Amino acid sequence: MKCDVIAQGIITAAQQVKVPVPITVRLTGTNADLGQKLIADFASKNSDIRIKVISDFDTAAENAVALAK
Repeated sequence: MKCDVIAQGIITAAQQVKVPVPITVRLTGTNADLGQKLIADFASKNSDIRIKVISDFDTAAENAVALAK
């Protein structure tokens, strides 16, 4: 699946549901740069929603675990 489509799905869900916890997203593949830009633009306009995009699996997992503590 294209990363921009995944990013748009995350954005749509975050707009419809209150998200009280930070979100870690791993995007790699087709249109990953566009997906990252879409999420970055959304996050910059919605400071109450904390979304971090990370392309490396290990780093994303470490970030998610750190946020869970």
